[in-house]
Amino acid sequence: MSDEKPVDVETDNKPPSHEFAETGRIVMIDPEQSLPAPAPVPAAMHPMVAMAMSSGQQIDPAQLDQLLQVQLKWEENEARKSYAAAIAHFRAIVPAIKKDQAVLFKNNDGSTTSYDHESLDGIMLTISAALGGCELAPTFNVVQENAMVTVTCRVTHSAGHFEETSMSSAPDSSGKKNPIQQIGSTVTYLQRYTLKALLGLSAGEDNDGIIPDVEDAPISELQAEGLRGYMVKHELSQDAFLNYLKTKGIESIEEIPASKIDFVMDKLEQAAAASAGS
Repeated sequence: MSDEKPVDVETDNKPPSHEFAETGRIVMIDPEQSLPAPAPVPAAMHPMVAMAMSSGQQIDPAQLDQLLQVQLKWEENEARKSYAAAIAHFRAIVPAIKKDQAVLFKNNDGSTTSYDHESLDGIMLTISAALGGCELAPTFNVVQENAMVTVTCRVTHSAGHFEETSMSSAPDSSGKKNPIQQIGSTVTYLQRYTLKALLGLSAGEDNDGIIPDVEDAPISELQAEGLRGYMVKHELSQDAFLNYLKTKGIESIEEIPASKIDFVMDKLEQAAAASAGS
């Protein structure tokens, strides 16, 4: 006879276990008492659809199709309401957009253009946290056709609803840009404006730190002459520069605050470098 011990099967009334009770013993597991499957998360349903699905009555294909259409329209409306609530919350918490980029360049016809604007990078850095917190995400689509550049901005909510708007423009031929730069400049411009339009953003007035303080003394006559000489040497328009200063509340070169002379000189050097490199 074999010396092997028979394997006992546990058949008593002890609660079924999912583990071996001891070496050499097999524990019977009642299938009905096995670990429960995770409870399914109930999907949101239109009340009429939920009532019909839980009635226990047989639903023919035509009725099922009608219920599906009701459910789809209901989900679309719920997603639209979620989007509207997210946009409203976003506008309440988004920080102010500042004009963080100054432009001063010489055009092909010899005139000079100067203005301040908010950069696309600056906008995205400012609003990204608010967008994420509201579960909103912007995307852009670019199409070039018939010498026109079209940018479509779409803002999508996590619930699935989205809104979009498009703007078109010819390539930006200002300054001395090559054809690729003209298209790139236009794309960036249209991205900024479509994004701002969809999200209801506006840039606050930003003086770039140049507006004078009440007690800030103006630059000296020698410094004023130095600025004029620099503009003459590098063929920069003094009229355009004066117009730029007036947007900051400064009526003449002599009124530039002494504490801002380095800032002003940096702007002129940037304009000169852009003119020389174009």
